[in-house]
Amino acid sequence: IPWEVDPNRTNEVADRWEKHITFVDNGSDLVAGISISRPVTDDVTAYISEASLRVKEVVSLEPQGGPGQKTIVDATDAYGLAQHIVNYLSKIRKEKGITGPTHLFLAAPNVFSFFLGQLARPLGEIKLYEYDFGSGETGAYTPSLNIKHELRL
Repeated sequence: IPWEVDPNRTNEVADRWEKHITFVDNGSDLVAGISISRPVTDDVTAYISEASLRVKEVVSLEPQGGPGQKTIVDATDAYGLAQHIVNYLSKIRKEKGITGPTHLFLAAPNVFSFFLGQLARPLGEIKLYEYDFGSGETGAYTPSLNIKHELRL
C-alpha cells in the first residue's frame, strides 16, 4: 500500500460502510468493533458479556459486502476511513453523553490502525484488545493497550 495520502479523495469512503448500533445503557463506555479484514461482531459481543464491561453503546462498523483483505486499497483509503470512523464515534459520544473509555476491537491492516491512532484524540481514553487466534474460541480477546489523554471538546 503506498503511504502517500491524497487529500482530495479522503471523503470517498463514507458511503461504503455499514453501521449498526446496539443500545445497552448499563454503563458509561463506548464499544466499537471495526471489521475491515475479518468480522469481529460475534467475538466482541461474546467478550462484552463475559467481561462485564460497563457499556452504554456498542457500534459495529464493516464495509458493504463484508470484510476482506482488499477492503482498503491504499493509504488515502485508510486515512479517509480512519477519519470517518473517528468523526462518527466522536459524534456518538457527544450525542449519547458517553463519558467512559472507548473500547476498540479491530480487524484491520496496520496502515489503518496507524492513521486511526493519529486521529483518535476525540475518543477520550482508549482501550485496545487483542484477539487470540490460536484459542479457537468465540470472544477470545484480552486487553492489550490503554491510551489515556485529555479529552478536549
